[in-house]
Amino acid sequence: MKIRKISVLFALCLTLFLPISVNHSRTVYAADEIIIKSPKADDRITDQYVLRYTISQTIKPKHIQISYKDAHGGLARIEIEPSHSANYTSLIQGLAEGENMLTVTVIGEDGKEFSNRRRVIVDYKLTNIHSDEENVKPYVTDKNKFKNLLKDGNSSAAQNSKIVPKDDAFINSFVEVLFEEAEREAIRPDIAFAQIMLETGWLSYQGDVRESQNNFGGLGATGNGVRGNVFASLREGIRANIQHLLAYASTRPLKGTLADPRFHYVNPRGNASAMEYLGYQENVEGGGWAMGFQYGYKLRGMIERLDKASASPFSIEKSSALITEMDVSSITRGRYNSLDINLISGFKVGQEIRLALATNSDTEHRFTITNTITGLETTTGWTQDKAAFYLPPNEGLYQFKAEIRNLGSLTIADSKVQEIQVLGN
Repeated sequence: MKIRKISVLFALCLTLFLPISVNHSRTVYAADEIIIKSPKADDRITDQYVLRYTISQTIKPKHIQISYKDAHGGLARIEIEPSHSANYTSLIQGLAEGENMLTVTVIGEDGKEFSNRRRVIVDYKLTNIHSDEENVKPYVTDKNKFKNLLKDGNSSAAQNSKIVPKDDAFINSFVEVLFEEAEREAIRPDIAFAQIMLETGWLSYQGDVRESQNNFGGLGATGNGVRGNVFASLREGIRANIQHLLAYASTRPLKGTLADPRFHYVNPRGNASAMEYLGYQENVEGGGWAMGFQYGYKLRGMIERLDKASASPFSIEKSSALITEMDVSSITRGRYNSLDINLISGFKVGQEIRLALATNSDTEHRFTITNTITGLETTTGWTQDKAAFYLPPNEGLYQFKAEIRNLGSLTIADSKVQEIQVLGN
């Protein structure tokens, strides 16, 4: 197998393919003394991996050795230079496909030998993110499979989390936009779909990101309540997600208008050319989309589920439009990048306010903002955008009203009102 050119960060320990002599009759398997952080037991990995492990300082290591079965069926032994740090990261290459055992052996200054091992499943299969590469594997292109599975997925999510399920009109629009944006950048739509479903929990949004943000990939969400970037519309959010995948997949220039505020933060670009490398833990170049273990392999599982989905024709049935979420938030725009819009706390004069909706259907919306003291009213008119931005000119009590209706209808189906006190500086 052709091995990719590896850019190993300076944090990787110097790895030498040299055998060491072991003259000790007994090895103590000591998981508490040698902790293998990743991979986890029975993780799937490619033929190259960054092994992360910790060695207790009480051992006072004199020799460190990593052993595994190589691609030729022999036993590979790698000697690692002991360091003053207890934490090690070592690049492992050329593992044999199938079941393999990674073993870390440490000999202390007193001659005692300690060892810990980790069983892994080595898989040579790599999945190109681009749809037009010469060696790209067959992938799911039947839109009915996407729509039928998404309908089933939303029904399950709604039953489990009490989220109003999306109706067929929304599902149809979502999938059509996804395909349009993916095809523009030559990104596989099944990978984009799986990645969005993984990040949003099948559009249930149980984490920090809210549905009204139109943020389908957790862009800018760093945990601990940081909700991340917001986008004005479903299309803009999907486009940003596709573009972020492109940034990881290759160095190709964008074909569409830039929507991803974090596109230029992917450095180096192209550090995850295959889906399996989108997870940081499995990425040997120190990159990747997410920190979670087995991220790319979870995407593979979702694509397999998508492949097995029903391909029966998808008929569109509209239900009564509902506002499932209304969010009024103060926002901040990036100083050097106007696309970088994030949520902040507090409502003060001079802080831009964003009024956003999540709905169960493909709908039109109208937003009205009223200063209850002066009576000054601002309205957007009907639009398919599910967000409006407003800069309050004065302090006071403001009323934010959102109305929705089904596309093609003149009848208002649902509305919500929220009042916000805007303070002076």
